[in-house]
Amino acid sequence: MDLFIERIVARKKDYVDYLIILATIIISFIIAFLIILMTGPVLFGVGVGLVTIIGYIGYRIITSRNIEYEYSLTNGDLEISKIIAKKRRKRIFYGSCRQFEVVDKASSERHKRFVNDEMNKIHAVSSMKSQDVYFFISNYNDRKTIVYFEPCEKIIDKIRSLNRKAFL
Repeated sequence: MDLFIERIVARKKDYVDYLIILATIIISFIIAFLIILMTGPVLFGVGVGLVTIIGYIGYRIITSRNIEYEYSLTNGDLEISKIIAKKRRKRIFYGSCRQFEVVDKASSERHKRFVNDEMNKIHAVSSMKSQDVYFFISNYNDRKTIVYFEPCEKIIDKIRSLNRKAFL
């Protein structure tokens, strides 16, 4: 019987996200105002078309700040995908749970012991301040990688049953 567990976690917006959204709105309005001033009544149709394009580009930038992470555990393989604006999907990690070297909460002492600056880091969490953040260390793309994620208990239990040594 195939095993399949899935969880989606929405990333919380931080001040950088809100700054990008605010800057996009302000810049879009300024550019739209300048286009309307420059085109005047003679090229009104062209101006409206350009303003519409600017509005669409601003909309795409703002909605691209809506990010979710999907964790899919299928028969011992964990895939983590980044979903942008509920439209585009990008795989950011794929690997076997049996290959994980360490799995623990990010707030644990083991985290401080195993993490170093040379590791590739993947943050697939709602917020690093969350109490439910776990990490694991694995080789991904021929580099030692630490992945931060927020799994449900079913995912943690299944990883534990597949790789007990990573939890010691």
